[in-house]
Order: sequence, then C-alpha cells, then structure tokens
Amino acid sequence: MSDRLLAGLDRLATPTGAAFLLVFHVVVTGLLRYVFVTGLELDDGEAAALMQHALAPAYQVRNPPLYEWLLWGTEQLVGVGFAAHILLRHLLILAVGLIALAVGRRLLGPRWAGLMVFSLFLTVWFPLNFLFWGTHTLLLAVSVFGWCAALVDWRATRGNRALVALAGFAALGLLSKWSFPLILVGSAAALAFDRTGRRALADWRLLAIPLAMAVTSGPVFYAIAGHGGDVVAMSAANLAGVPKAWAARAFEALWRMPVSFSLFLLPWGLIVALVWRLAPARGGEAEESLLLVRIGLLLAAVSWVGAVLTGSANINEHYMYAIALPVLIGGVGVVLNRADPLVLGRVLAAGAALVVVIILVVRVVACTAGGFPERKENKRLFPYPALAATLVEKGYGEAAFIADNNTLAGNLLTVLPASRVQSPGSLGFLRLPIDLTTRRCVAIWSLGFRPVGSPPPPTPDGPADRLAGHVDASARVEVVSALWAPTWLGSRRISDWAIAEQDASACAALFLPPERP
Repeated sequence: MSDRLLAGLDRLATPTGAAFLLVFHVVVTGLLRYVFVTGLELDDGEAAALMQHALAPAYQVRNPPLYEWLLWGTEQLVGVGFAAHILLRHLLILAVGLIALAVGRRLLGPRWAGLMVFSLFLTVWFPLNFLFWGTHTLLLAVSVFGWCAALVDWRATRGNRALVALAGFAALGLLSKWSFPLILVGSAAALAFDRTGRRALADWRLLAIPLAMAVTSGPVFYAIAGHGGDVVAMSAANLAGVPKAWAARAFEALWRMPVSFSLFLLPWGLIVALVWRLAPARGGEAEESLLLVRIGLLLAAVSWVGAVLTGSANINEHYMYAIALPVLIGGVGVVLNRADPLVLGRVLAAGAALVVVIILVVRVVACTAGGFPERKENKRLFPYPALAATLVEKGYGEAAFIADNNTLAGNLLTVLPASRVQSPGSLGFLRLPIDLTTRRCVAIWSLGFRPVGSPPPPTPDGPADRLAGHVDASARVEVVSALWAPTWLGSRRISDWAIAEQDASACAALFLPPERP
C-alpha cells in the first residue's frame, strides 16, 4: 500500500475526518431526497398520519410522542411538506453521529474519537436503514449513547454533572421509545459486578432518574390511559408476534434473538475481530468500555431467556438498540486497547469511506430510476404531488379522506395540508375538531402502478378490503392516475388510485371522537 494512501487514511482516521464523512453523508443523501423524493415511506407516513399537523400530549400507545412533537415543531419552521420530514430525519442522523463522536472522545480519547463514528458506518442500520426507516428509534439511539457516557462518568466521579446527565438522558430515552428502560436494568446489573460500581449504584441520589422520567413521561401515560391505552399490554402483544402455540413461539425466540443480536452488530463485529486477530497489541484494561459491553451482554442473555420463557418471538433487529448498542459503544474501546490503534484506525476509516461511497451510488440510482426493479414499489417516488393536483382539480383539496392505509394517509396530509385524513387501520388517538357538513367525504385506495402505455385498471366494483364496513359499497367509484418522474432504468410508471365520494355519515365514525358514557 502506497505511503500516500496510508497518509490519507491517517488523516481521515481523526475526529475531523470522521466529522467530515458524517456531514458529507447527511447533507448529500438529504439533498438527494429533497430533490427527487415525492413520497413518504412507511414510518414517515405513519408519523404524519398520527401527528396531523397538531400538537398533542400523546398520539398512540405503541410509541411515545417525542418524534411527533419534533415533527410538529419542524413543520412550524419550514412548513408542511416533504422537506420537514427530510430535515428532521437527517438532523437526527447527524445528532446520532455527533453524540457518537462526543462519546468516542470520552471513552477513546481525542486522537481516536472518530473510530466511534466509523464504527456506526460499518453497521447496516446507521448508514442505510436510518435514511428511510425508523423515527422514534433515531431518538433512542441518541439517548443510549448519552446514557452510556453519563454512566461511565457517574461510576468514575459520582458527581452532580454526571447525575444530571443520567437523569436527562433517561427522561429523553423514555420519551423516545418504551424499550429504553431495558438499558436501565442492564446498567444496574453491570454496576453490581464490582465494588466501585456497587457504591455508585447504591447512591440515593440516583432516585433523581425515576423522578425525571416520571415528571416528563407521566403526562404522556396519563393521556394514553385517558384513551384506554395500555403500554404494557401493547408491548407484550407486539413481542409475542403472530398468534402461535407457546412452544412454536419459544423455539422461534430461541434462534431469532441471537440472530438479531448478531445482525445488529454486523459487519462491524467481524471487521474489528479480524483486526484484533491480525494486529494484536498490549493495552490497558479498558475498564469503562468493558462495563458497557457487560451491559449489552447481560441484557442480551436476560432478554434471550425471557423471550424463550414467555414465547416472545418478535425479537427483530429493530429491538436491539437498547440491548446491543452498548456492546458496539464499549466494543470499540475494548478493541482499541487490544489491537494496533494505527491499523484499527486505518481499517475502520477506509471501511466507512467505502460504505459512504457505495450508499451514495445506490441512493442516486434509487432516486433517479423509479422504474427499476420492475416490480418494486419504490414508495418514496410515488407521484403524490401529481395526485394532489388532480384531487384539487376535482374539488377535494379540503376533503375528509378515508385512506386504506397509514402511509397513504400520511402522504395525503403532507401534499394536501388543508385536508383531513384517517385510516381504519390507524392506532392513533388524535381526533381534531371537524365540521363534516362543510367537507366532502372521500374514500381513497391504491390500485397499484403500471408502465406508461399499458391500459388503465378496470374500475373497481367496491372499496378495498381494508375499507370494507367503513365506506358505502354502493358509492360510485372513479379511477384517478398520476404520472411518475422519468426513469433511466426500467419503464416509466403511472400510479392509479380509486376514489369514491361518500355521505358524511361514512366519515363520522372515523373522524369524530367516540361518545363517552
């Protein structure tokens, strides 16, 4: 390998190089989305459908409301539209990377702090999935990083600054995702392993943590309970997954948990293990990093046993942030102390830069080739603005829409901000005041897409299955179409939707709050 290339990798393997790579990734992928994307995918669409351009103490039982609060605030700054979703998502990706850099400085020292950011790029979820998946999970990642750094400081100093940080990140974590308390359990168990940790754990001032969580999340739980929601019952149902016999679910949990844990840490785990094996070096004990690894491993073991005993089969990678992320955070420090830091820095920096380049190429293709692959939906490129223009021409710009899914509902609310939209499948609580006597009530559902030049779909006889029982099956159905942007791979497409205007009574059950006895 040439001296010039090695020198370049050494310059990249610094905090400044890591920050540059992070900002480049966030800005370029964000600009690509802003220029080309014309639709919200599943998670962003659901967030828009739940929030409905309104601030509320709670929106659903499945997740806390912090992401929706931030989305509402972003809309106040930049207006309703795709730009608000793109800006918020990419700012949160940047926040995850920057707090990783700060935690790296605390655990790895100023010289090697950037290795924490490079490690994030060597997972699948950070550089790729976060671009279009996860909303509350982005906030959870920020909270876990902050909690880990504060915990290390608390164990070492038991100072008031560390205590405030612990309480703050715990409050943020619970407002981000209901799974955050898992890391509190793992932290307590890991601290109990040594004398210093036990003294830190026994400090009565730690009562500030549950107090902070109660003060910030108490009103949310109260609002959810007021709507008849039960967070504990919902979590148990989600973890159980598809209804099956306990034995079948237990067997599935037996293999799914370790697989999900491993996938969360790949390919980073294989890369650092290889460097450790090929370029070993003597270093310190990395006590603080080992503490974080211990948290994750204890949580994984307890969660595995618990999942098997309770038959909680739905343990996928997206449940690993509060379990496996501490292993990655601490693992970087452990390997840095056991491998040649110069070699480790070069390998991680080169790998991260390669990932950024590959993802950039993939995103350019994904954003400009809406017709490829032929059968892939490519939901982010659905022509929702063109659909909105057609609906406005028909006088439906301020209609009350009954959409057949949450993604369609969220996109309609984004491109037609004066409209109101509900979906029968929505788990949202929010029912804004509405006068159905002044709004047209319209059912809408997707009929898929087709290549330009192919015949339009036949007009359906009645509503989609998911709308059955919510709309008048005898209402006249009309097909509306919208043209996709040009594509340089595959065939240019047309999307079709069916619309059926309803009597106001069809909207009443979905749009008006239920009457209370």
